[in-house]
Amino acid sequence: AVMLRAIGRSAAAAIPARQAPRVVAPSSLPALPALGGVLHRPMSSEVPKEDLMKEALIAALEPTDVLVEDVSGGCGSMYKIEVESPLFRGVNLVKQHRMVTDTLKKEIGEMHGLTINTRRSPE
Repeated sequence: AVMLRAIGRSAAAAIPARQAPRVVAPSSLPALPALGGVLHRPMSSEVPKEDLMKEALIAALEPTDVLVEDVSGGCGSMYKIEVESPLFRGVNLVKQHRMVTDTLKKEIGEMHGLTINTRRSPE
């Protein structure tokens, strides 16, 4: 190691010189484990967010009709959701909307705007 002499000290103390950072070749780095055991899929093969929300609504609310539409021009910041379900019978409009928002709580947290229309399925 190169040693430099300190200037202005009573005893000529030796100070180690700074070493250049060590460069490691990418091939020598250990492989990182996949997150959660599953590798992230490339953007081109990801399931559209509309489809994921639609699947969640179908599983939770058993709708006879459901529509999830990105109305932001494709950036995913605003959605229009329409749900017709027999589970809405006897439930007021505010509670119907709450059922939808509770189902999509995580997804709604990532949005800037949302329009919800709900209706009871005909008997």
